[in-house]
This record gives sequence, C-alpha cells and structure tokens, in this order.
Amino acid sequence: MQYLKLLGMKGIRPVGRMQLVLAILMFVGSPAWVAFMILSAGLVIVYDDATRNFNPALGGVLFACVMTMVFAPKFATVADILANSERRRAFGGTCVSS
Repeated sequence: MQYLKLLGMKGIRPVGRMQLVLAILMFVGSPAWVAFMILSAGLVIVYDDATRNFNPALGGVLFACVMTMVFAPKFATVADILANSERRRAFGGTCVSS
C-alpha cells in the first residue's frame, strides 16, 4: 500500500494519479475475490437451497465484466499504438504480407 503515499506527491499528473489508484485497486481486488469465493462457498454449505436460487446468467455477466476490466486496457494500448505511426515504428512497425 505504499502507493497511497505517492498519491499526495506534488508534480504527478492526473493520469499518473489515476494509474496509482488503479494499481491500489488491483492489489485490493485479489483478496476481495478470495473473500467473495469463500463467502459464496460458505453460503452453499450453510443454506441447502442456495443452489436452487442461483442464476447462471448472472455468473456469465460477472465473468464478462471482469474480463472486460482485465483486457480493455490492453486492447486500448494496442489500438493506441496502431493508430500512431511513430509508436508503431518504435515497436517494430506493422507486418504487411503481400
């Protein structure tokens, strides 16, 4: 959680601060997912009817949201690099087959 101290530093641009916030949330997210899974498993064990009320479509929506959060920054970075010829050259250029 050393990033919390960096948030208050002078000279950091707003984008840098947002990246720090996202990094903090990334570190908090893993324990939150573990707690969510443990609590969910506990509910199934404690309540026999917990599986009858489960809607699989909601699990698919949750999975899609998580995958979007994971891969959207990567796809945005690739799109940004491909949209700028200078950046494309810095990464070795594009391969065009004839």
